Amino acid sequence: MEYCFIQPDPLDPEQASWLNHTTGQSPTKPRHGNIDDAITQAKGKPVVLVLPGEDILMTQVTLPIRQMSKLRKAIPYALEERLAADVEDLHFAIGQRNQDVSDVAIIEKQRLDQWLEPFNRQQIKPRAVVPDILSLPWKADEWTVLQEDDRALVRTGQYAGFCCDRDNIEAFLSAKLSNNVNPPGLIQDYLCGMGTALKLTGDTPRVETQACGHSPLRIIAQGWHPQQSINLLQGGYNTQTDLAKTLKPWRWAAIIFGLWLAAGFTQKIIERQQLQQQLNHLRTQTEEIFRQTYPGVKRIVNARAQMEQRLKALKGGGKSATDDFLAMLTSSGKVIGQQANISLDNMSYRNGQLNFNITAKSLSQLDSLKQTLQKETGLFTELRSADSSQDQASGQIRLKKK
Repeated sequence: MEYCFIQPDPLDPEQASWLNHTTGQSPTKPRHGNIDDAITQAKGKPVVLVLPGEDILMTQVTLPIRQMSKLRKAIPYALEERLAADVEDLHFAIGQRNQDVSDVAIIEKQRLDQWLEPFNRQQIKPRAVVPDILSLPWKADEWTVLQEDDRALVRTGQYAGFCCDRDNIEAFLSAKLSNNVNPPGLIQDYLCGMGTALKLTGDTPRVETQACGHSPLRIIAQGWHPQQSINLLQGGYNTQTDLAKTLKPWRWAAIIFGLWLAAGFTQKIIERQQLQQQLNHLRTQTEEIFRQTYPGVKRIVNARAQMEQRLKALKGGGKSATDDFLAMLTSSGKVIGQQANISLDNMSYRNGQLNFNITAKSLSQLDSLKQTLQKETGLFTELRSADSSQDQASGQIRLKKK
């Protein structure tokens, strides 16, 4: 995801530096100018607002409270005696919790409002508001120092660090190291100003210095990780909280609408179940009728389709069978109609076979008719069930395609 990092000037809040950074890639070249221009160019991208560490106090508090809402209310009063300002004027943001110990970032509400005011003017909500100290690169067993022209940032832990004047950085580091029971094995020194590399005396950790020109924001953008920093947009500054407040008046309407949808959905399910029951009942009735009509059928897969097939067979096979019947009847009817002393008693058509029951004067006349039909129609002709009496003969002549 591509973020836009905006860092206001600590001495002139109307000025800022900004750049775009996609995770896993190198940040773009920082730009400098009016903060309104920075916000305008950031539209459409999630914004990370980087605030100066001088405005933010980072500390820890021990409270055996598990529920976050209760912990958020208890922290200000647990820290009240350590703070010079009234807790009602301060904003508290909670970081990582390790059992009963919570990391906390504290900033004056008035100061935070001032930093957010340019964004409110343009109706832009930053995705995160973070201390610059907690945006420096960090690894376990390492400290990170970023030196600018007149100030220095030091990150001593995942949620710990401090800032000071550039001229006093060695003194502050030496004091911090002497009071630390677990000193780091390495200090990463990013030299982003006109100063000189760190020079620590005595038994101190190894120092690696890297020049970063005049682009401290590039180091901050590459070092920031949401899980290793504290987002100040909590409590009343949380954009999700604002959304919840906006939606709260509509909560009951949404609940009623949801219940209405659920009731309608339930009714549809009931109606579908009833229709399915009716369909099953009709299917059972159809199978019973089929078994009564065709008692010899042992297996019923689709009663309707099986019944249609049998009805079609009874009709002679559908349209093609009808065409065959008419063709056979036309050709054979002409021959029979030309014969004298011939009586057509009845006829039938089944399974592609045309049967004539005929009465003639003699068996020889029946046989002669059979021969004539076969010659004139081109059909296979068979004389069946012939019988004769004193003055007449009867028999069945069957015709079918060869």
